[in-house]
Amino acid sequence: MTKVKQDFEIWNNTDNLLRFIITASDGTSAQTLTGCSVRWILQDEYNSSCWLYSACTGSMISISGSQVDVVIEASRISTLNNGLYYHELKLLTTGSIAVLGIGYGKVNKSSG
Repeated sequence: MTKVKQDFEIWNNTDNLLRFIITASDGTSAQTLTGCSVRWILQDEYNSSCWLYSACTGSMISISGSQVDVVIEASRISTLNNGLYYHELKLLTTGSIAVLGIGYGKVNKSSG
């Protein structure tokens, strides 16, 4: 079940952590993802073919049970301007992709 409105606000000169708690289709039970692979992407808009930032399990993403942590390094977003950016968290399985969470991230450009 895709969680919508997983919105956040960050500064482009700071390392950031996004935490997703994944639930089963009933919306309340924890969905264990241990051993699964996920990808998180940041785009300038929905359906854009250009990813501004991406991370995969083992590379800036860790999974513990139903918790998915995505690290956004300041060095990789330092050139982003102020604005809203679309993001998705996807579960990668053999033969299919399931979207776990979507939303918008507000990026604030550092003045210094």
